[in-house]
Amino acid sequence: MSNAPKTAFVFSGIGTQWTGMGLDLMRPFPAFAAGVELFDQQFARQAGWSVRDVISGKDKTRDIATAAVGHPCVVAVEFGLFSLLPSWELTPDAIVGHSGGEVAARNRHHHHRRR
Repeated sequence: MSNAPKTAFVFSGIGTQWTGMGLDLMRPFPAFAAGVELFDQQFARQAGWSVRDVISGKDKTRDIATAAVGHPCVVAVEFGLFSLLPSWELTPDAIVGHSGGEVAARNRHHHHRRR
C-alpha cells in the first residue's frame, strides 16, 4: 500500500458564481480558456446565449445569481479547470461533484477514461 497523497477534483454547484469568475485564468492559461470555450460552444448552440458573455459581463440581460444562468456558468468554469489542471500534470485519483458540479465531474471522468 502506497502512502503517496491522493488528489481529488471536487466540483461545486450553484452559489459559487460571480460575474468575472475565471477571467483572470482565461488570459494567461489557454488550456483554461479552451475548456470554457468548449462548453460554451455546445451550450450556446442549445440555449441561444453565451456563458462567456455572462461571465465577462458583456451580457447584462441575464442574472448570474439565478439558477438558470448560474449553473451553466459554474459548469463552464469547471470545464476550464479540468482542462487546465492536467496541463499542470495534476491528475485526480477521484472526481466528485455536487449539483451542477456533477455535470463537470461526470464529463471529466469520461474524458479522463478515454485517455
